[in-house]
Amino acid sequence: MAHLIVWSYCLGIPVISNAMLKRMKAHPSDKGKVRAYSVNYVINALILAFAFFNGVQFEYSSGKVSPWLWIPAAGLLIHFVGDIALDVYGVLRRPEFRRQVAEVYRERSYIQPTTRRQISMFYGVAIIVGIVEELFYRSYLPTYLQELGLPYWTAVITMMLLFGLGHFPQGWGAVVRSGVNGLMYLLLFALTGSLLLPIILHIFYDARIAWTSSIILKQKEAPLT
Repeated sequence: MAHLIVWSYCLGIPVISNAMLKRMKAHPSDKGKVRAYSVNYVINALILAFAFFNGVQFEYSSGKVSPWLWIPAAGLLIHFVGDIALDVYGVLRRPEFRRQVAEVYRERSYIQPTTRRQISMFYGVAIIVGIVEELFYRSYLPTYLQELGLPYWTAVITMMLLFGLGHFPQGWGAVVRSGVNGLMYLLLFALTGSLLLPIILHIFYDARIAWTSSIILKQKEAPLT
Protein backbone atom coordinates (compact mmCIF):
# COMPACT_ATOMS: atom_id res chain seq x y z
CA MET A 1 0.00 0.00 0.00
CA ALA A 2 2.84 2.40 0.86
CA HIS A 3 4.42 1.87 -2.56
CA LEU A 4 1.11 2.61 -4.29
CA ILE A 5 0.61 5.83 -2.31
CA VAL A 6 4.17 7.06 -2.86
CA TRP A 7 4.23 6.57 -6.62
CA SER A 8 0.66 7.76 -7.07
CA TYR A 9 1.58 11.01 -5.30
CA CYS A 10 4.89 11.41 -7.15
CA LEU A 11 3.71 10.50 -10.64
CA GLY A 12 -0.06 10.13 -10.71
CA ILE A 13 -1.04 13.46 -9.16
CA PRO A 14 1.03 15.57 -11.64
CA VAL A 15 -0.67 13.78 -14.56
CA ILE A 16 -4.12 14.36 -13.07
CA SER A 17 -3.22 18.00 -12.26
CA ASN A 18 -2.07 18.59 -15.82
CA ALA A 19 -5.35 17.26 -17.21
CA MET A 20 -7.31 19.35 -14.70
CA LEU A 21 -5.41 22.53 -15.64
CA LYS A 22 -6.05 21.97 -19.33
CA ARG A 23 -9.76 21.54 -18.64
CA MET A 24 -9.84 24.66 -16.43
CA LYS A 25 -8.04 26.67 -19.11
CA ALA A 26 -10.51 25.56 -21.76
CA HIS A 27 -13.53 26.17 -19.51
CA PRO A 28 -12.53 28.78 -16.87
CA SER A 29 -14.88 29.38 -13.96
CA ASP A 30 -14.72 30.50 -10.35
CA LYS A 31 -16.40 27.26 -9.28
CA GLY A 32 -13.70 25.28 -11.08
CA LYS A 33 -10.96 27.08 -9.18
CA VAL A 34 -12.65 26.63 -5.81
CA ARG A 35 -13.12 22.95 -6.62
CA ALA A 36 -9.45 22.61 -7.58
CA TYR A 37 -8.31 24.28 -4.36
CA SER A 38 -10.64 22.03 -2.36
CA VAL A 39 -9.29 18.90 -4.07
CA ASN A 40 -5.79 20.10 -3.22
CA TYR A 41 -6.78 20.35 0.45
CA VAL A 42 -8.17 16.82 0.48
CA ILE A 43 -5.23 15.18 -1.32
CA ASN A 44 -2.64 16.84 0.88
CA ALA A 45 -4.61 16.10 4.04
CA LEU A 46 -4.57 12.40 3.07
CA ILE A 47 -0.82 12.50 2.39
CA LEU A 48 -0.29 14.24 5.72
CA ALA A 49 -2.20 11.45 7.47
CA PHE A 50 -0.09 8.90 5.57
CA ALA A 51 3.11 10.69 6.64
CA PHE A 52 2.22 10.69 10.31
CA PHE A 53 0.95 7.10 10.16
CA ASN A 54 4.36 6.07 8.79
CA GLY A 55 6.25 7.96 11.47
CA VAL A 56 7.71 10.71 9.30
CA GLN A 57 10.00 12.90 11.38
CA PHE A 58 10.48 16.66 11.52
CA GLU A 59 14.09 16.04 12.62
CA TYR A 60 16.93 15.04 10.31
CA SER A 61 18.19 11.54 11.08
CA SER A 62 20.28 10.46 8.09
CA GLY A 63 23.70 10.83 9.67
CA LYS A 64 26.43 13.44 10.06
CA VAL A 65 26.34 16.42 7.70
CA SER A 66 29.44 18.21 6.42
CA PRO A 67 29.53 21.91 7.41
CA TRP A 68 30.87 22.61 3.90
CA LEU A 69 27.31 22.10 2.68
CA TRP A 70 26.52 25.52 4.16
CA ILE A 71 28.28 27.06 1.14
CA PRO A 72 25.84 25.84 -1.55
CA ALA A 73 22.93 26.13 0.91
CA ALA A 74 23.76 29.78 1.64
CA GLY A 75 24.14 30.55 -2.06
CA LEU A 76 20.77 29.00 -2.89
CA LEU A 77 19.13 30.72 0.08
CA ILE A 78 20.49 34.15 -0.91
CA HIS A 79 19.18 33.67 -4.45
CA PHE A 80 15.82 32.45 -3.10
CA VAL A 81 15.35 35.40 -0.72
CA GLY A 82 16.63 37.90 -3.28
CA ASP A 83 14.18 36.64 -5.90
CA ILE A 84 11.24 37.04 -3.52
CA ALA A 85 12.47 40.44 -2.29
CA LEU A 86 12.78 41.79 -5.84
CA ASP A 87 9.27 40.59 -6.68
CA VAL A 88 7.82 42.16 -3.54
CA TYR A 89 9.63 45.45 -4.19
CA GLY A 90 8.52 45.49 -7.82
CA VAL A 91 4.88 44.84 -6.99
CA LEU A 92 4.82 47.47 -4.22
CA ARG A 93 7.02 50.20 -5.69
CA ARG A 94 7.13 49.86 -9.47
CA PRO A 95 3.77 50.42 -11.21
CA GLU A 96 5.06 49.20 -14.60
CA PHE A 97 6.33 45.95 -13.05
CA ARG A 98 3.02 45.56 -11.23
CA ARG A 99 1.10 46.01 -14.49
CA GLN A 100 3.27 43.37 -16.16
CA VAL A 101 2.67 40.94 -13.29
CA ALA A 102 -1.05 41.69 -13.42
CA GLU A 103 -1.07 40.84 -17.12
CA VAL A 104 0.61 37.49 -16.44
CA TYR A 105 -1.84 36.77 -13.65
CA ARG A 106 -4.77 37.72 -15.90
CA GLU A 107 -3.56 35.20 -18.48
CA ARG A 108 -3.50 32.57 -15.74
CA SER A 109 -6.75 33.67 -14.13
CA TYR A 110 -8.21 30.22 -14.84
CA ILE A 111 -6.12 28.93 -11.89
CA GLN A 112 -4.75 32.00 -10.07
CA PRO A 113 -6.90 33.42 -7.23
CA THR A 114 -8.94 36.42 -8.41
CA THR A 115 -11.38 37.08 -5.56
CA ARG A 116 -11.01 37.59 -1.81
CA ARG A 117 -12.44 34.14 -1.13
CA GLN A 118 -10.07 32.48 -3.59
CA ILE A 119 -7.10 34.40 -2.21
CA SER A 120 -7.94 33.20 1.31
CA MET A 121 -8.26 29.63 0.05
CA PHE A 122 -4.95 29.89 -1.78
CA TYR A 123 -3.20 30.96 1.44
CA GLY A 124 -4.56 27.76 2.94
CA VAL A 125 -3.26 25.78 -0.04
CA ALA A 126 0.19 27.35 0.42
CA ILE A 127 0.26 26.36 4.09
CA ILE A 128 -0.84 22.74 3.71
CA VAL A 129 1.29 22.18 0.58
CA GLY A 130 4.34 23.67 2.30
CA ILE A 131 3.96 21.32 5.25
CA VAL A 132 3.03 18.17 3.32
CA GLU A 133 5.59 18.47 0.52
CA GLU A 134 8.43 19.07 2.97
CA LEU A 135 7.40 16.13 5.13
CA PHE A 136 7.01 13.87 2.10
CA TYR A 137 9.81 14.94 -0.24
CA ARG A 138 12.50 15.97 2.23
CA SER A 139 11.90 13.62 5.17
CA TYR A 140 10.06 10.55 3.88
CA LEU A 141 11.04 10.10 0.23
CA PRO A 142 14.88 10.04 0.53
CA THR A 143 14.62 7.45 3.31
CA TYR A 144 12.09 5.44 1.32
CA LEU A 145 14.36 5.44 -1.75
CA GLN A 146 17.35 4.36 0.33
CA GLU A 147 15.30 1.47 1.70
CA LEU A 148 14.76 0.44 -1.92
CA GLY A 149 18.55 0.20 -2.26
CA LEU A 150 19.55 3.59 -3.68
CA PRO A 151 22.72 5.28 -2.30
CA TYR A 152 22.06 8.49 -0.35
CA TRP A 153 23.01 11.02 -3.05
CA THR A 154 21.24 9.00 -5.75
CA ALA A 155 18.14 9.14 -3.56
CA VAL A 156 18.61 12.91 -3.18
CA ILE A 157 18.92 13.44 -6.94
CA THR A 158 15.88 11.24 -7.54
CA MET A 159 13.96 13.26 -4.97
CA MET A 160 14.92 16.50 -6.77
CA LEU A 161 13.79 15.11 -10.12
CA LEU A 162 10.48 13.80 -8.76
CA PHE A 163 9.81 17.05 -6.87
CA GLY A 164 10.59 19.09 -9.99
CA LEU A 165 8.50 16.88 -12.28
CA GLY A 166 5.65 17.15 -9.79
CA HIS A 167 5.38 20.79 -10.90
CA PHE A 168 5.34 19.94 -14.62
CA PRO A 169 1.72 21.15 -15.04
CA GLN A 170 3.07 24.68 -14.36
CA GLY A 171 5.67 24.44 -17.16
CA TRP A 172 9.32 23.47 -17.54
CA GLY A 173 10.48 26.64 -15.80
CA ALA A 174 8.58 25.52 -12.71
CA VAL A 175 10.19 22.08 -12.97
CA VAL A 176 13.69 23.58 -12.85
CA ARG A 177 12.88 26.12 -10.12
CA SER A 178 11.18 23.48 -7.98
CA GLY A 179 14.07 21.04 -8.39
CA VAL A 180 16.59 23.69 -7.31
CA ASN A 181 14.39 24.84 -4.43
CA GLY A 182 13.96 21.20 -3.40
CA LEU A 183 17.73 20.84 -3.11
CA MET A 184 17.92 23.99 -1.00
CA TYR A 185 15.13 22.79 1.30
CA LEU A 186 16.89 19.44 1.75
CA LEU A 187 20.25 21.07 2.51
CA LEU A 188 18.65 23.35 5.10
CA PHE A 189 16.80 20.37 6.58
CA ALA A 190 20.06 18.46 6.95
CA LEU A 191 22.10 21.42 8.22
CA THR A 192 19.57 22.75 10.73
CA GLY A 193 18.36 19.29 11.73
CA SER A 194 14.73 20.39 11.42
CA LEU A 195 12.05 20.84 8.76
CA LEU A 196 10.88 24.09 10.35
CA LEU A 197 12.92 26.47 8.17
CA PRO A 198 12.23 24.60 4.89
CA ILE A 199 8.50 24.56 5.69
CA ILE A 200 8.44 28.30 6.44
CA LEU A 201 10.36 29.14 3.25
CA HIS A 202 8.17 26.83 1.16
CA ILE A 203 4.98 28.40 2.51
CA PHE A 204 6.26 31.93 1.85
CA TYR A 205 7.24 30.96 -1.70
CA ASP A 206 3.79 29.62 -2.55
CA ALA A 207 1.88 32.26 -0.56
CA ARG A 208 3.53 34.95 -2.69
CA ILE A 209 0.97 34.14 -5.40
CA ALA A 210 -1.97 34.91 -3.11
CA TRP A 211 -0.24 38.02 -1.72
CA THR A 212 0.49 39.36 -5.21
CA SER A 213 -3.10 38.71 -6.28
CA SER A 214 -4.36 40.64 -3.24
CA ILE A 215 -2.12 43.62 -4.00
CA ILE A 216 -3.17 43.74 -7.65
CA LEU A 217 -6.81 43.40 -6.67
CA LYS A 218 -6.45 46.20 -4.11
CA GLN A 219 -4.65 48.57 -6.47
CA LYS A 220 -7.29 48.03 -9.18
CA GLU A 221 -4.70 48.89 -11.83
CA ALA A 222 -5.50 45.77 -13.83
CA PRO A 223 -8.67 44.01 -12.64
CA LEU A 224 -8.25 40.29 -12.45
CA THR A 225 -11.91 39.39 -12.82
